[in-house]
Amino acid sequence: AHPDCTMLVWSSWQLFNQVLGDPESFGFHGEDATRAAGGIFVDGLHPTSAMHEIIAARLLEFLEDVRPVMGSV
Repeated sequence: AHPDCTMLVWSSWQLFNQVLGDPESFGFHGEDATRAAGGIFVDGLHPTSAMHEIIAARLLEFLEDVRPVMGSV
């Protein structure tokens, strides 16, 4: 119905699992994965600025890898 539409799916869930599974490789302390307020989360729900930077960098990498579909602008 919408041939000019482009839909992309990127998983923040996957990235959070990677960070929580190995916080040290992302520059956090190991205990940050289980703390409600620490390097990864501000309050147990909202990501810190440091985590937002990781999200933005990974999302940018994803978008840079997207190849235009034939016929698109």
